[in-house]
Amino acid sequence: MTVLIVGATGLIGKQLVNECLSKGWQVHFLTTRRDQINQLHGAKGFFWSIDKALIDEACFEGVSVIVNLAGTAVSLPWKKSTKRKILDSRVNGAGLIYEALSSIKHHQVTRYIGASGISGYSSDLERCYDETYAADAPTFLGDVVRQWEAAAQRFESLEIDVAVVRTGLVLANNGGVLTQITQPIKMGLGAVLGHGKQWQSWIHINDIVGIYTYLMTAQGRGVYNGVAPNPVTHDTMTHAIAVQCRRKIILPKAPGCVLKVILGERSALVLESQCVAPQRLLNDKFKFAFSTLDEALEDLLPQ
Repeated sequence: MTVLIVGATGLIGKQLVNECLSKGWQVHFLTTRRDQINQLHGAKGFFWSIDKALIDEACFEGVSVIVNLAGTAVSLPWKKSTKRKILDSRVNGAGLIYEALSSIKHHQVTRYIGASGISGYSSDLERCYDETYAADAPTFLGDVVRQWEAAAQRFESLEIDVAVVRTGLVLANNGGVLTQITQPIKMGLGAVLGHGKQWQSWIHINDIVGIYTYLMTAQGRGVYNGVAPNPVTHDTMTHAIAVQCRRKIILPKAPGCVLKVILGERSALVLESQCVAPQRLLNDKFKFAFSTLDEALEDLLPQ
């Protein structure tokens, strides 16, 4: 099998490339820099530019599955120009792939798997969301998710099966949110943000990669929640990380009102609450390697 991975140099993408190669699959990937076409050993790179609407159509040769993980990081300061990049990198990127496929023979492409986010669900301290709930959050990220998923669903008009993965907080030991939380804790500067009761639905990097490889060969279509089966509150996660790092949380909670002043609209990343269940994956008997937070932290933050 040959797969095209878009966003192959990101946190999930790099590990997904390695996992696919370990299965003996051929991997193509897109890069915005011509001098990095050979940067991923064992994978074949092709140039594209969303801004210039350019894509090397040779990237589709022999490809049966497309996985699109590409998107500007939402953790960057939300200036007006950055918010535009966050949206355009997702919607226009998918659109460029769609238009390219529309103009060539693409009968061998049978599946498109697009990344999405649980931030599409409205913030709620009590409700737990499965895939039957709509992405109806009245927020900037909610709008991003809706347009992102709509761009993915367009591929159905090309007779390509579509699945989207609404991903939670990805925990990894080489970057991402876990590093951002762990560093201040190790320095004795860790603190619970807001009241701490907001739900955080997380997933181990190995399991989110496993979900993507599972969906490459499964027949499922539509929305999948890419989270572990046991979400925790922010307070629980913060203290669990501190315990694993052999540190204590001694600073008082950082008031939500202060965080909103400092971070503005971007404070939603740490203050909103989404309790999310991977119900479709559980129904499919998908086996999570790390189903509890303690298991994940013991693996990622060995003492």
